[in-house]
Amino acid sequence: MGAEEEVLLKRLKIKLDHWIEHNREHEESFIKEAENAKDAGLEGVAMLIEEAARKMREATHCLMDALNMLS
Repeated sequence: MGAEEEVLLKRLKIKLDHWIEHNREHEESFIKEAENAKDAGLEGVAMLIEEAARKMREATHCLMDALNMLS
């Protein structure tokens, strides 16, 4: 593996780690706000926020798979 490839791999690992953590934080925030929306009687809004949280979790799993492929 050449130097350019090594730099690319290092950069991707750093970015993937960051994106995974960032997505987890967003997912937690979405879940909290979905609960707040439910408490306020905004069931439809809560359902959509929960869906976004599920999709964020799916995206995180894809990023984790990518990171594992690099390891």
